[in-house]
Amino acid sequence: MRSRNYRIAFGIFFLLLSAYLASYSGHLHSIDEAYVVAVTASLGKGRLDVNQVAFYQMGFDQIAQIGTVGPSGDVFCKKGGATSFLAIPFFWASKFVPGVGAVHAAHLTNGVVTAATGSLLFLYLMALGFSARASLLSALTWGLGTIAWPYARLLFTEPVVALGLLTSFYGCALFRQQQTFAAAFLSGLGFGLAVAAAPYSVLAFPFIVAGLFPASPVERSGRYLTATGWLIGMAGPVLMTAFYNLCRFGNFLDSGYRLAVSDFSSPFAGILGLLISPGRGLVFYSPVTLLAIPGCFLIHSKHRAEVLRISALWLTYFLFFGGWKVWHGGWSWGPRYLVPLLPLLFPLVVNVWELFPQLHPLWRGLILLVVGLSVLVQVLGVAGDYVGTEFILEQEIGNQPDPWYYRGKLGLFHPLYSPLVVQAKNLRPNTLDLGWIMDGCPDKAGFAAAFLSLLFGGFALWVALAPRSTVRSLILCGTGLLLCAWVLVARSTEKSLESFRGDGRLEALAFISAYQEPGDGLVSDTSYLYAFILEQYPQLPPAYLLPADEDLSVSLLNLALSRHSRIWFIGGYMLLGDTNRWVERWLSQNAFPFQAWDFAFHHLSLFSTAGEVIAAGEPNAILGDVVRLKSFHLAQRWEQSGVVFQLTLYWEALQPISQDYQVFVHAYDPALNLLAQADRAPANGFLPTSSWKPGETVEDRIAFRLSGESLETGFTLAVGMYDLRSPGDRLPVQTPEGPSPDGRVWLISP
Repeated sequence: MRSRNYRIAFGIFFLLLSAYLASYSGHLHSIDEAYVVAVTASLGKGRLDVNQVAFYQMGFDQIAQIGTVGPSGDVFCKKGGATSFLAIPFFWASKFVPGVGAVHAAHLTNGVVTAATGSLLFLYLMALGFSARASLLSALTWGLGTIAWPYARLLFTEPVVALGLLTSFYGCALFRQQQTFAAAFLSGLGFGLAVAAAPYSVLAFPFIVAGLFPASPVERSGRYLTATGWLIGMAGPVLMTAFYNLCRFGNFLDSGYRLAVSDFSSPFAGILGLLISPGRGLVFYSPVTLLAIPGCFLIHSKHRAEVLRISALWLTYFLFFGGWKVWHGGWSWGPRYLVPLLPLLFPLVVNVWELFPQLHPLWRGLILLVVGLSVLVQVLGVAGDYVGTEFILEQEIGNQPDPWYYRGKLGLFHPLYSPLVVQAKNLRPNTLDLGWIMDGCPDKAGFAAAFLSLLFGGFALWVALAPRSTVRSLILCGTGLLLCAWVLVARSTEKSLESFRGDGRLEALAFISAYQEPGDGLVSDTSYLYAFILEQYPQLPPAYLLPADEDLSVSLLNLALSRHSRIWFIGGYMLLGDTNRWVERWLSQNAFPFQAWDFAFHHLSLFSTAGEVIAAGEPNAILGDVVRLKSFHLAQRWEQSGVVFQLTLYWEALQPISQDYQVFVHAYDPALNLLAQADRAPANGFLPTSSWKPGETVEDRIAFRLSGESLETGFTLAVGMYDLRSPGDRLPVQTPEGPSPDGRVWLISP
């Protein structure tokens, strides 16, 4: 019997997963998702920061910010790391699977997690003593009739919390049946997973512990077994979370949230909004939860203790989140913070399914109507992009300074401003948020994969329910779903990138990927690049996307210079001297400009960070009676492709200069054959000579590369200036030793 239950659980898993694949979108919808993916990306590179989405630190108050700046100066995600950790296999598989983007692959995570939660819900209800039929219907009702479905295709942390809490309650149910170490361990593991996904899950601690003890007295040895198994199960995720906090913020209890008493108020408005408001109410977004009301009157005496514990947990959540300023979850879909508790509502709902065959046809029809309506609401939720709906509401009613809700009471309670209504009104073929829809039309390969995934899922459940089902058939269905997922992710990736090919951003990132070296870093002040950088992150160096706040940006830039031997900078194409190019100017003043390329509307520069000084001097050479070269420093840094020399020149204007001169740097071998050349305007073009003031010292940095062979034979180095309009006419040079031929100032003499 137990093996059949497990087969049915696998059938439920495959069926739910097939529905989630058919509604798969794959792209980033929210800030929360960007931070979760950024943690996944950094973990794969042995890092913990989320500097690649640091620009999101601006534009939000502290309570709404998902990131927190740690003692190291890095930006870290406040959310628990469990979801990001579970996404690692999906994210980094993109490095080996052709056509699959990393972000799109990571978005499979919660689909798998939610499908696993559905199968576990079936086993949990069976462990409570309900029939297989009622447990199966309850699991499918939860998976397809609540907001668990829309959140299965997003990358929020709540689905993992739901899996953790349900696992813990399931372990408690098993332990009450038979006091085993494995059951206690499972309960502790589930609780640890929930805490690792979201620290607020500690609210469930007393109700889970209370559920570990059966009605009959437990011997002392049994109590020890309970405590040992539970603590060992919990220890892994919780200790990893504590270590994660310690590495980020220097305190194993500091997750980065830093909540204060002022962040909470009366829970009345929040509870009302979470339950019955058209804007966020559970009864509107998951009507099937209304079946819990008649389920309360059908509770069997043996389930009363379990229902009381679950009810107390629900009440605790309502008091906590109802009183929090952001009870609504910001830009999200429905009562997001109730997603973790939804599976635990079904020990009530299952009573309705248990008695369903015995009910009057009128009541059965009403129940099916509620379930059908609830499924229809979820289809609406997965068909559109809730972010687009939020933008529409932004235009219609905007943000309101109302403590109840960020859209005001009108946005919370007026049915016409409910995201459900607005999204339904604005659904068009070209607004469908499905991975297999391209430009409002079905993509043949993607549609076929979505359709086949539903067939595989339905067949898997049919096989699991058959009296003589075979594991081989389930494996075949799982393989089919895996192939369908590959096609859907690949087509969705292509869909998201296709319209951006040719504008330079993808080409610039591909260039970095092809020519990066160990120790490189990537900096950008162009925030809209974050999705593309994350998509290709397995092939890119560690990234820093700078916020609008200049102080935090400078702090991150200094971190990048201290950690990386070379810095790639990519930004939108701007005219030379544009004040918006301050980041490139800062890098030109604090690192050494090396090379630059233009890719359509995007500019790419490569900088070398400071190495070891090997030479210095004070030529005091005068060029054309207008400029003095006062001194120089020459440093070197060994790189994979050779030795990069970093030259710092200190110029002084002797009089006002009306023309803009170019600086040339030439390296020669002993026979004066040219080995390397670097020509550019002073300070990488940010300080043209016409802007110099007499008596002012101008620092000018230039980098160039020499091969190892050139170092063995020796080299000489000369600099000078020329008019860009007449490159052959160099400014004459007068040194303390006399005139220098060919307009060259020899820094390292032949």
